[in-house]
Amino acid sequence: AVLLKNTDDALPLGRDTSVALIGEFAVSPRFQGMGSSAVKATKVETTFHQISKYTKQLRYAKGYNREIAGAEIDEALIEEAVTIAESARVVIVFVGLPEISESEGYDRQHLNLPAQHDALIDAVCRVNRRTIVVLTNGGPVAMPWIGRPRAVLDGFLLGQAGGRALVDILFGAINPSGKLTETFPLKLEDVPSNFCFPCEGNRAAYREGLDVGYRYFSSPSPDLPAVLFPFGHGLSYTSFVYSDLEATVVKDEERDKHIVIKFRIRNDGAVAGSEIVQCYVHKQESTVFRPEIELKEFAKVRVNPGEAKDVVLTLTSDSFSIYDVGYSKWVVEPGLYDIRIGASSEDMRLATTIQLKNGVVPSRAAQETSTPRQHTSTRVFQTDAFQQQHVQVGPLHRNCLLVDTQDTWLGRILVALTKSMAIRELRQGLEGDLTEKDLKMLDANVKNIPLRCLALFGKGRISFRGVDTIIAIMNGQYWSAFCLLCFGKRSGDGQNKK
Repeated sequence: AVLLKNTDDALPLGRDTSVALIGEFAVSPRFQGMGSSAVKATKVETTFHQISKYTKQLRYAKGYNREIAGAEIDEALIEEAVTIAESARVVIVFVGLPEISESEGYDRQHLNLPAQHDALIDAVCRVNRRTIVVLTNGGPVAMPWIGRPRAVLDGFLLGQAGGRALVDILFGAINPSGKLTETFPLKLEDVPSNFCFPCEGNRAAYREGLDVGYRYFSSPSPDLPAVLFPFGHGLSYTSFVYSDLEATVVKDEERDKHIVIKFRIRNDGAVAGSEIVQCYVHKQESTVFRPEIELKEFAKVRVNPGEAKDVVLTLTSDSFSIYDVGYSKWVVEPGLYDIRIGASSEDMRLATTIQLKNGVVPSRAAQETSTPRQHTSTRVFQTDAFQQQHVQVGPLHRNCLLVDTQDTWLGRILVALTKSMAIRELRQGLEGDLTEKDLKMLDANVKNIPLRCLALFGKGRISFRGVDTIIAIMNGQYWSAFCLLCFGKRSGDGQNKK
């Protein structure tokens, strides 16, 4: 879990605090993903039942229907939540993304929580300023209400014992130490890949180059948008002081680098805690395009109140190298490198500079493939430039997806048959009926099956010869399909071997 916000030390809560617990996720948690990541839990621990360890003064309101992910608003459920929130000392609101919002097989179309969840937070915060939001989600979400609650704790998907873990954090038995593994943007439009993804058809175009996540948002351009929470962010119930940074170049050979980073971290708070320290590298005056900062090492350090510990990190050639497309190998460009130690990608505490004298000057091809970053903006492939490099899709082959075949009459039949068989097999493994979220995931997964998998996972129903025959028909190569069906090889295969 990651503590994202904690204004005026709203957390941890004291024992026997009067609590209004709001949100169906508190009694029926979403603790795992769908599809291949789903397991049958032995015992699911909920916040509603676990919170009794710390307080008996508890009232609960459902707040929303956890299966609804759209724009519907149920005012009756919000009014019920507001009623119990007014009389409680503290309100804990559990909100997040339902299973149908995110799964393997398909992408989220936006960063929003269900409309009911956002409306619920707004309504509760209006009547009780001591509101704490607990999130359940598999990735970043937009938080238009972020200025209203006193604290925000992101539990993500914590597993079957997640209810107990969240309660222990909320009441201080556990000091949170989690850090974000991705940037939380303010809105989807701020993400550099948003203008080109998803692409037309069924092809993903990676036009942002190296500017992914914090590598983009940490760029020096003045026109870059602010973020909601940066990569590596995460609060604690204590505070840490960083000091005494030293960087020693132990070995500086062309292909073998060894740099020792040493600094001290002190716990200035009243409780023990763990800090995840992060080491970033910045190349001064790089002749090739590379991000402003690159995370190269990190460590989790447990420190008692008033205690100070030395932290030692090691950087090697891999920490400084780039892949040179001209030389077709990894190289380290000689020069000055900044070593930055931070609590997140935007919270740098210490910095120093080292010089690597031995290395390889990048080739002209490497320098021209991606030009060095200009200080005014970041480089993103625009449509015309990208189209010049784009490889047009050719005839269907074994690695094409089922969805690629839907322009053909046989492909549409193949998709329908495969989906029918998948539904039949899924029903055999379920105790109840298929739900909307089950069908959505199944439809996406079936359409994204590579054609070769029809033979691999077909349980003998179809061979690779059969797959190749179907592909030939869909490509309009009817004579090749006839030869494959009758003789086991394509027309002209013998001549090609000669």
